[in-house]
Amino acid sequence: MLTFIIAVTGIGLLLVLSELLWRKKIIRGEYGRKIVHMIAGAFIASWPYFMDFRTIQLIAICAVLTLLVSRKFKVFHAIHDVKRRTYGELLYPISILLIASIANADWIFSVAVLFIALADGMAAIVGRKWGTKKYSYTIGSTNKTLIGTTAYILFAYVVLAIGLVIGGRDTLLGSPFLIFVWLPLFCSFLEAVSPYGTDNITAPAVVVLLLNILLLT
Repeated sequence: MLTFIIAVTGIGLLLVLSELLWRKKIIRGEYGRKIVHMIAGAFIASWPYFMDFRTIQLIAICAVLTLLVSRKFKVFHAIHDVKRRTYGELLYPISILLIASIANADWIFSVAVLFIALADGMAAIVGRKWGTKKYSYTIGSTNKTLIGTTAYILFAYVVLAIGLVIGGRDTLLGSPFLIFVWLPLFCSFLEAVSPYGTDNITAPAVVVLLLNILLLT
């Protein structure tokens, strides 16, 4: 119960703080939204080390309900302040629920969460700050920059490398090596082709499933 309260309080304080910063015009738009996602993701990635997956699932369900209310009544502007059509902020906690339901180890949960928090967050921030139309591409109605995609891949490698070491897979031979090489690249493809924020579901689902297989080898 105490861990539940700590986790919920932490996320609640982050949402309140982000709203205050939004009202003071310190954070706005995609930058503010991604910063909130990244900080929340880093916190959430630590949850399996002091609470069980069932508690995480319960918190995720509460978060989905909270964000549905927030989206309808515009309570937390910082996480909804985006001009493009997206359901990413709702799919984020749904993804946490999914990851907590299928991950076979704590470190796999952490890696999957950091894929959608750190890798995706940095891709958006770097892409918007340094990306140019000359080096960009469009898939469907979504425009992506090459530098943003590169940032996603690089940070995905960092997250995956740390996860493999923590998970006791510090050798990169055989199947771990193949997963290490191809998983970030494939997830960057999913991030690019998944519309309306659905990469928050597709990418971490692939991460968890492949790392679950690795854990059994």
